[in-house]
Amino acid sequence: MKSLITAFIILLSLPGYTVELCGKYENKIEPDHQWKESDFTKHNAELAIKRLSDSVAGKAKLDWYEYPNLSAYIEGYLLKVKALESNSNHNIRRFCNFIINTAVVD
Repeated sequence: MKSLITAFIILLSLPGYTVELCGKYENKIEPDHQWKESDFTKHNAELAIKRLSDSVAGKAKLDWYEYPNLSAYIEGYLLKVKALESNSNHNIRRFCNFIINTAVVD
């Protein structure tokens, strides 16, 4: 629970980005299960934290596939912010590899 709260505090302090970084990376995941860069927004990460927090607190019941997807929103957004703020090829590559190696679970 502490890690969710910490992630939420970090997200509140980060700006919302809309820049595309991974156009040159080939995504071989089935199109219906691909994440888009635009999925990783501050708003979506905050909603994911809220849903996970509610689940941990027993206020909400989530289906099994929601946990990896909600976690992906948080991780993807944090990787995207780091890539944009650092403008480092290493961090951009980490974010893009996350997108092309992480499938939406349904």
